[in-house]
Amino acid sequence: MQSRRLLLAVAIAVIGAIYYYCNQQVNPVTGEKQHVAMSQDQEVAMGLQTAPEMEAQFGGLHPDLGRGIAAVIPERTSRKERTTSEE
Repeated sequence: MQSRRLLLAVAIAVIGAIYYYCNQQVNPVTGEKQHVAMSQDQEVAMGLQTAPEMEAQFGGLHPDLGRGIAAVIPERTSRKERTTSEE
Protein backbone atom coordinates (compact mmCIF):
# COMPACT_ATOMS: atom_id res chain seq x y z
CA MET A 1 0.00 0.00 0.00
CA GLN A 2 2.81 2.39 0.93
CA SER A 3 4.72 1.65 -2.27
CA ARG A 4 1.63 2.40 -4.40
CA ARG A 5 1.29 5.82 -2.81
CA LEU A 6 4.96 6.53 -3.36
CA LEU A 7 4.71 5.40 -7.00
CA LEU A 8 1.63 7.58 -7.52
CA ALA A 9 3.39 10.59 -5.95
CA VAL A 10 6.43 10.10 -8.17
CA ALA A 11 4.24 9.74 -11.28
CA ILE A 12 2.37 12.96 -10.46
CA ALA A 13 5.66 14.80 -9.88
CA VAL A 14 7.10 13.57 -13.20
CA ILE A 15 3.95 14.53 -15.12
CA GLY A 16 3.97 17.97 -13.45
CA ALA A 17 7.64 18.52 -14.34
CA ILE A 18 7.08 17.52 -17.96
CA TYR A 19 4.06 19.83 -18.21
CA TYR A 20 6.02 22.70 -16.63
CA TYR A 21 8.99 22.42 -18.98
CA CYS A 22 6.86 21.91 -22.09
CA ASN A 23 4.95 25.15 -21.54
CA GLN A 24 7.76 27.64 -22.11
CA GLN A 25 7.22 30.89 -23.95
CA VAL A 26 9.55 33.79 -24.65
CA ASN A 27 8.14 37.11 -23.48
CA PRO A 28 8.38 39.41 -26.54
CA VAL A 29 8.85 42.50 -24.35
CA THR A 30 11.56 41.29 -21.97
CA GLY A 31 13.02 38.41 -24.00
CA GLU A 32 12.91 36.15 -20.93
CA LYS A 33 11.60 32.58 -20.88
CA GLN A 34 8.36 32.18 -18.97
CA HIS A 35 6.45 29.09 -17.93
CA VAL A 36 2.87 30.04 -18.73
CA ALA A 37 -0.08 27.67 -18.95
CA MET A 38 -2.15 29.91 -21.22
CA SER A 39 -1.76 31.56 -24.60
CA GLN A 40 -1.34 35.30 -25.14
CA ASP A 41 -4.92 35.50 -26.41
CA GLN A 42 -6.16 33.88 -23.19
CA GLU A 43 -4.12 36.33 -21.10
CA VAL A 44 -5.56 39.31 -23.00
CA ALA A 45 -9.11 37.98 -22.68
CA MET A 46 -8.65 37.45 -18.94
CA GLY A 47 -7.29 40.99 -18.55
CA LEU A 48 -10.17 42.52 -20.48
CA GLN A 49 -12.66 40.49 -18.47
CA THR A 50 -11.26 41.62 -15.10
CA ALA A 51 -10.49 45.25 -16.05
CA PRO A 52 -13.87 46.70 -14.93
CA GLU A 53 -13.61 44.93 -11.58
CA MET A 54 -10.07 46.25 -11.05
CA GLU A 55 -11.13 49.80 -12.00
CA ALA A 56 -13.93 49.67 -9.43
CA GLN A 57 -11.67 48.21 -6.76
CA PHE A 58 -8.79 50.66 -7.23
CA GLY A 59 -10.72 53.84 -8.03
CA GLY A 60 -10.70 53.97 -11.83
CA LEU A 61 -8.12 54.81 -14.42
CA HIS A 62 -5.14 57.06 -13.81
CA PRO A 63 -5.80 60.51 -15.34
CA ASP A 64 -2.67 60.36 -17.51
CA LEU A 65 -3.75 57.13 -19.21
CA GLY A 66 -6.46 58.85 -21.23
CA ARG A 67 -3.90 60.89 -23.17
CA GLY A 68 -1.60 58.02 -24.00
CA ILE A 69 1.84 57.21 -22.73
CA ALA A 70 3.55 58.95 -25.64
CA ALA A 71 2.21 62.31 -24.43
CA VAL A 72 2.89 61.70 -20.74
CA ILE A 73 6.56 60.69 -20.74
CA PRO A 74 7.95 63.77 -22.57
CA GLU A 75 5.83 66.02 -20.36
CA ARG A 76 7.13 64.42 -17.16
CA THR A 77 10.70 64.58 -18.42
CA SER A 78 10.45 68.26 -19.30
CA ARG A 79 8.87 69.02 -15.90
CA LYS A 80 11.78 67.31 -14.13
CA GLU A 81 14.30 69.23 -16.25
CA ARG A 82 12.60 72.54 -15.43
CA THR A 83 12.59 71.89 -11.67
CA THR A 84 16.24 70.83 -11.61
CA SER A 85 17.36 73.82 -13.71
CA GLU A 86 15.43 76.26 -11.48
CA GLU A 87 17.20 75.04 -8.33
